[in-house]
Amino acid sequence: MPDKLKLLLVAIITVLAILAALFFTQNKKAQNSKGSQVPVSASQAAKPMTLEDIQTSISENFNSKNFAKMEEIMQKPNVQVTIQSTECCSSVTSSQASSMLSYVQKGIPMDFNQKNPTIVTLKSKHPELKSAYVGISKNDTQLVAFSLNKNSEISAITMAVSWKIFDFSAQQPSPSPTSSSHL
Repeated sequence: MPDKLKLLLVAIITVLAILAALFFTQNKKAQNSKGSQVPVSASQAAKPMTLEDIQTSISENFNSKNFAKMEEIMQKPNVQVTIQSTECCSSVTSSQASSMLSYVQKGIPMDFNQKNPTIVTLKSKHPELKSAYVGISKNDTQLVAFSLNKNSEISAITMAVSWKIFDFSAQQPSPSPTSSSHL
């Protein structure tokens, strides 16, 4: 075999080897990128949050003072905020509402157990709390109540430095016996 033919065969084999290596490298990269894209079935797709999920998010984020995170589940553009025994507030942005939650943060940790006897009594006596998700301080008397709209978003927040503000029966003096006077 002449030297030129041998040289040509070596060049062809070298070029084919390089092309084969490039082909396998590109094919492997394509397979890896496809492998990382796991198809999502309908059952694996993100599910809407349940009422229990919303309540858990509220209690966990509130008690960890992660108020900004709560904006994700607040209605947009505004939330109704009421601070009992003040002239504050009205409709505010979700960002403003989350920062206003610091008003009752002294009461953290809050008990959001809706079966707590105090919460049950407050909800039964006060229509504005009846359907709200109410939390009361475990160590003090602060109250926070979250009302949800039909889309399960926080639409209103009520706060009080003391849940006793709502407990009118505790504030009313007991009736004194009537005395008869003789004229």
